[in-house]
Amino acid sequence: MKRPTREELQKKGHEDYATREALAETAEEKKRQAVAKIEEESKKILGEIKDLQNERALAMVLPGKTAPFLEFVLEEFRRKRESSLAAPLQAHLKGCHESGQTPFDPQRIRYSFPASGLDLFWFTITEEDIKKAVAGLEDGITDEEREGKIKELDTKIAQLSKRLKSLA
Repeated sequence: MKRPTREELQKKGHEDYATREALAETAEEKKRQAVAKIEEESKKILGEIKDLQNERALAMVLPGKTAPFLEFVLEEFRRKRESSLAAPLQAHLKGCHESGQTPFDPQRIRYSFPASGLDLFWFTITEEDIKKAVAGLEDGITDEEREGKIKELDTKIAQLSKRLKSLA
């Protein structure tokens, strides 16, 4: 076998260099494509997670069933009404008892029960008014349905998060 000349070695060296450069460029392009694909998939997954998180936030504030809500409202109404009346009524009746005055004297009533909007509120609306108002509300979901929906969304979010981590 004949020994290669200097020119042949140089030519082969240039060819090898060009081959290496072409391979490096191909490898770099493949790397860019892979990174772009991962970025695209990551953005897609993050978008899905954001949508699910928004859906979860909405599920947390969906209206509940009206029957338990009505019970809560009536209980709260009775409690507030009673506490709004109890202290002034007791003080009024105590004053009447101690002074021997009639509890229905208009002057004494005005003194004991000054007309304020909040105090009047508790006595201008009735339980029947509340029942009619609640009857007009949309009947929502039960607490169990809400918890199930949130759990389902949390599971989907966790799966997507796991998928996102596996891309790296």
